Amino acid sequence: MRVLFFFSLLCVIFLSCKTKRIPEKGNATVVEPELNYIPYYLTMYKADSLFLIDDFKGSYRLLDSLFKIYPPLDTDNYVEYSIYLNSAVMSGNVEDVEAKVRYGYRHFGGIVALHKNNYEMHIAVDSAAKLTETDIAQLKKEYANSLDHGLRERLRRMHYEDQAIRLNGGSYEEMGLIDWKNRSI
Repeated sequence: MRVLFFFSLLCVIFLSCKTKRIPEKGNATVVEPELNYIPYYLTMYKADSLFLIDDFKGSYRLLDSLFKIYPPLDTDNYVEYSIYLNSAVMSGNVEDVEAKVRYGYRHFGGIVALHKNNYEMHIAVDSAAKLTETDIAQLKKEYANSLDHGLRERLRRMHYEDQAIRLNGGSYEEMGLIDWKNRSI
């Protein structure tokens, strides 16, 4: 029974480690592994939980090791990179903090963590990075300029149309037409 379990586990691990072939010059190809973000989020959830109970050292340790494997993401509910920066500063791990904070502003538009002491942490992170208000404004401008504003506007319009038909008592057929239209864009 144990042998079957371990064999099944190995098969799952093997199948989840996909690769993709990237054409190179000539006939050669490079095989590059695709990242599987399931372990990323499992670790992120742990780090977020540690962060929320003020175990900044534990949160930082998990996220620092995670970001050595995976490029950092920053989603609305977890703001991973912000948690990483706040945990780093709050646990005294401020090596290269200026470069890391600049990366956060440049790639995610800001550093906002969902924590009861968010404001104090935000001040501490900016202070540790020794960034001026002018620096921060410039980094935020770089982020804003990197966005696809046309796509953002299309998504906003799609959301508005979708919600308007629902809030105004539209029929299932009308909702279906809006859904179909939005899927086909």
